[in-house]
Amino acid sequence: QDFRFAENSAGQCQVDLRFPGSLTPLAVVGEASAPTLLAQCQVDAFARELNFFFSEDLVVEGSGGAEMEQDYILTVFVDNPSYATLISGGWLISSYASSTVESNTSLDEATFSGFLVHEPFALSVENIAGQRSPNQTVDLVVTMVFEDDVLDGDDITFYAPKGFSFAASPGTDACNGYQAVGQDDLPFNATGRPVWPTCRCDGAQCSLRWKALRGQDGVALPQHEVFRFRVSTTNPPLTPFITHNFWRAEWVHLGSVKASQSIASWIVADFILDAELQGVQVEFEGVYKSAGSLADLLFKFNPINYARYLEISAVSPPDFDFADAVVAESYGIPYQNGSRIVIDWGSRWLRADVREVLRIESVRLGNGGGWASFSLTTYVDVDLEQWRDVSQEVSGGLRIPGRISALRQPKLTTLWQQFPEAYPVKALLPPRTNEWAKAHFELSFSRSVMAGEVLSVEVQGNDCMLSTNAFELSSTAGLVSTMPLQMDSGLLRIRLGSDRLPDEVMVRAGEVYTLIVRVSLGLGLSTWRFDTADGLPGFTNTNDGATSGFSP
Repeated sequence: QDFRFAENSAGQCQVDLRFPGSLTPLAVVGEASAPTLLAQCQVDAFARELNFFFSEDLVVEGSGGAEMEQDYILTVFVDNPSYATLISGGWLISSYASSTVESNTSLDEATFSGFLVHEPFALSVENIAGQRSPNQTVDLVVTMVFEDDVLDGDDITFYAPKGFSFAASPGTDACNGYQAVGQDDLPFNATGRPVWPTCRCDGAQCSLRWKALRGQDGVALPQHEVFRFRVSTTNPPLTPFITHNFWRAEWVHLGSVKASQSIASWIVADFILDAELQGVQVEFEGVYKSAGSLADLLFKFNPINYARYLEISAVSPPDFDFADAVVAESYGIPYQNGSRIVIDWGSRWLRADVREVLRIESVRLGNGGGWASFSLTTYVDVDLEQWRDVSQEVSGGLRIPGRISALRQPKLTTLWQQFPEAYPVKALLPPRTNEWAKAHFELSFSRSVMAGEVLSVEVQGNDCMLSTNAFELSSTAGLVSTMPLQMDSGLLRIRLGSDRLPDEVMVRAGEVYTLIVRVSLGLGLSTWRFDTADGLPGFTNTNDGATSGFSP
């Protein structure tokens, strides 16, 4: 009596029919999370009788005497009476072959026992961090306020939705992270010592219970006293079925439920929310390349969620370009333009916590050089609307060397050409092999070089040698302070300035510098490599070994 079938804001009754354990309903009406499907629903003027009509596309099969019966779960939403009930009453369900509902034409009928309606009390459950990710720890603050005194010998039980657990560890009664909040002598403490609850699970249903309470003058908790505590739980992998996804508390007095209250829990997300890709590394594949060059890059990371697509956006330095980039045949590229590229893993998908190594070839590096940063996002759909893991502006350890540019054709002068007045005839002869000469280069650097950095000069060719004698690096401002560190056949390493003054700029970005070095060349064309380094992996500037030299 006085139960009423509930209606939503659109005036629809709310019904759900599905197979046991199924995540998808066969028929549903009135739920906000699902459209009306294969059914209609009506209630009478008193909201006491509900008629649920299936469309002709859906047939609910009976056993008909067959050995294998098909079970169904029918969920119907009702409004409880506004008062506590003393008897549970019963519910009648009948099935019919047609929409003409007459008692004498029913196919099957069954009567079910109902449930008692108890006196309510105030109950709230706060998910402190709003954590909805599956399999993640959730810290709760639970508040209860009772309308009457909780007496000696009474029990208070707090039930979790199915799949949530309070137990600190299997085989114990300890509660995970339990702590009274804002009370010195509560809850239920008449002796100066806290009273601890026990936490147990009966199958998938777990509870936290204070049993046989004791208090002062026979009162364990005075009426209207705010009782608040913290406890930790873990979200299940999937949201419990709607009739199981409730937090519920009961107050038992003399073996019977005196008052109870239930409140809906949250929807557990289908994936780990606010997840970031772990262990992101971005590296050069092979040799380091200078800013603005084409390079092959390796992207390494561990996904947190399963996904199919990876979007990479280069944030800095500017002018990264993936337009001509390529990947292995096992991947797809649904989109590539400018600083953005999308990679499709196909049917293999990105798997949670499995290390991925992606090689992207022919990437045009950003200009200027310096520490690169990328934004990486994974998705499950090609429209890139359902994101999973997001890592914003991560470096991954990739530092792009600045570019050393030769501004004009280098010049090679012989000893005789340096003193034409003394050697007027020999000064007319071109440089010859295996004779010492001076190589002159005009260079610019896209990144400034600081004191203590090392400039490497390497000549690549047959029987080539370099000497530190008469080495110079200068600009219109004068000579740059240098100190030879290593001379090894065709390689020189020169420290610029003092490593005791690391903030001093030795070579300024964009200015023109003249480099002079003594060299002895063999037959054939030589090429020259210039690098600056500061002790970290890679270079601060490089010419990629691409400066053409001389052919004496």
